[in-house]
Amino acid sequence: MSLHPDDPPVEEPLGGAARIFSSPDGLRRVLEETRDCPFWGLTLCLGSLSELAGSKTVNEVIDMFGPAGRIFYVHFRDVQGVVPTFRECFLGEGNFDPADVIRRGDTSSTTYCSRGRAHAIGYLQGTLRALGH
Repeated sequence: MSLHPDDPPVEEPLGGAARIFSSPDGLRRVLEETRDCPFWGLTLCLGSLSELAGSKTVNEVIDMFGPAGRIFYVHFRDVQGVVPTFRECFLGEGNFDPADVIRRGDTSSTTYCSRGRAHAIGYLQGTLRALGH
């Protein structure tokens, strides 16, 4: 099971729903409470974390969940600005440096790690463009 942080990361209830995963402290608490369960992890939504305090929050959560092997999936997106004033943007135009995030979070020793997936996607996109698709 993979938990997605609250988006937007605000503490006030939205539509009556409690917001308990809207900060690194809330995420830390659930990580501690599930430490013995290998089937629970985080969907690392970089945009949701970037909305809090930019790269500071992104790095804090990667450092918390990465070494524990609890990042199960990554939403690689970013925003400009922070709560309450932010907007979606293209990667490289937002609050964090995408290359720094890959370098920080890609601790896998296997070939098909984050770098491998990014390479494969870029390679396929380049091939399709070369073929005129």
